[in-house]
Amino acid sequence: MSISGRSISSPLPAPTSGAGALQAPDVARLNRAIVLAITCAVLYYAAAEVGLALRFPGQTVSAIWPANAVLLTALLLSAPRSWWIPLLATVPAHFAAYADTNYPDWRLVWQIGFNWTLTLSTAAILRAFALDRHSFRNLQELAIYLLVAVAGVPAVVTLLAPNMLLAMLHPEPQPLWLEWRSTYLSNATGFLVFVPAMVLWVSEGPAWLRRATPARCIEAALIGAGLYLVCTGLVARSAAGPALLYVPLPLLLWAAARFGTGGVTSALFLFALTSIGCAIEGRGPFTDLLPLGNVFKLQMFLFAIALPLLMLAVLMDERARIVMASKSAERALRESYAQVQDLAKRLIGAQEEEHTRIARDLHDDLGQQLAAVAIGLSRIRQRMPAAPAAIAEEIARLQGGVDQVARALRSLSHELHPGALRHVGLGVALWRLCREFADRHGIAIDFDTEGELRSVAPEVALCLFRVAQEVLRNVAEHAEAGEVRVRLVRTDEALRLVIGDDGRGFDREAVAAQAGLGLVTLDERVRAVGGHLVLASEPGEGTTVEVQVPIAEEADAARDDTARG
Repeated sequence: MSISGRSISSPLPAPTSGAGALQAPDVARLNRAIVLAITCAVLYYAAAEVGLALRFPGQTVSAIWPANAVLLTALLLSAPRSWWIPLLATVPAHFAAYADTNYPDWRLVWQIGFNWTLTLSTAAILRAFALDRHSFRNLQELAIYLLVAVAGVPAVVTLLAPNMLLAMLHPEPQPLWLEWRSTYLSNATGFLVFVPAMVLWVSEGPAWLRRATPARCIEAALIGAGLYLVCTGLVARSAAGPALLYVPLPLLLWAAARFGTGGVTSALFLFALTSIGCAIEGRGPFTDLLPLGNVFKLQMFLFAIALPLLMLAVLMDERARIVMASKSAERALRESYAQVQDLAKRLIGAQEEEHTRIARDLHDDLGQQLAAVAIGLSRIRQRMPAAPAAIAEEIARLQGGVDQVARALRSLSHELHPGALRHVGLGVALWRLCREFADRHGIAIDFDTEGELRSVAPEVALCLFRVAQEVLRNVAEHAEAGEVRVRLVRTDEALRLVIGDDGRGFDREAVAAQAGLGLVTLDERVRAVGGHLVLASEPGEGTTVEVQVPIAEEADAARDDTARG
């Protein structure tokens, strides 16, 4: 059966997306807005009930007003485009909190408008200082917050409070300036004590809980329990003297030192509620004057306690971050330096391998070719006994030149790959090096050794030999020395090579910026075997180079090499 040509069993078309259809992102934003509104309304209502309960007998203004602290916290933690949500959420919460009072509706509406003006102005000015999500991470942020949220904005906006109008119309119960002081301090104390704690709870609390150990949680619980017991048991005693006011201070300092800004703000939160509650019940040192005087004394006490502790906690947090950053940078520097050292060691090893290959090629290839040339010239000379004298002299000259080139190649080959180290040891190899240097440059050398030198590790022997080569080369090129002293000493702790000359010396600071690769390579060579190099020189007083390698490292290497052999 069909109706209008369409089968009853045919599927219905899927609904098309229209203007009224909600997409997934819209639903998510709507859910977040609903959660934000409900959370703000519930917390604002609870804070308003607490604030109404924290009024001294005969006073209409609370000693501390936490409801505006909740609203300012919501504005600081949300984007400006979402500010209308917590603002509107406070309207029903405010009316519900004041349902049992006799306040007229116009006064409640005025209170809501005043709360909006105060919190909106504070949040907007803080955002203008680029404090989008105030974290109290440094002293500058704390100072800006204190100047704006605690001192500046509440002092000005309090002039618009509804009780200020009532004080102007009916000045007899309480002068205007006292009404301003009570309202200002009520909001400023809440912003000082409650807002930093709530902001840090929301922004950093979850992360702290995830990484907190059971011991840290127990420590935090002990601080909280200790503050509560101290406030209710000692400070709240009717006969409490001024000295007992300082009893909570060690616990607050403990919270600042161990838990930073978040810990001290949480401790101040608990301390303020407990101390105000005890004072309202007529216990503690803030009950000896009229209610207005007691409120003022309590508020000043909270300011005197909270301000230095907040500054101390922020400074300690900032210092801790600097120390952590310094340690991280130091660790990264050590890792980078280790990588550079490893790279230098690899480069030096590759250089030695290349030197060995070149020395082998010079000895095996070019050396044999020169030997063949010398033999050929000798045969030519033998086959031409009656050759003219000029030709015989030319052949002899060529033979002499070939012999010189052969000796130069052999010397270069030995410099590139000192085989004497492997065959006769470090002491004899250095003695031959010094003798060749003295013969070549005409500089007297005083060479001396001390201690057992036959078991020196190959890599250490090569390192010290290369140091001696480079230093003697620099002496020949720059020192203008008449005598060089070379001393190789092995003790129970280290192997030490000292090379000194009586040359012209140099200014180390002037030469440091122009240091070539020679000294840098020597230093890296010595570091690669666990030793250190010291260079001492003064203009006109010669130069001394001292290299010291710990004996344990080179002895272990020697034993390993012997075991492999």
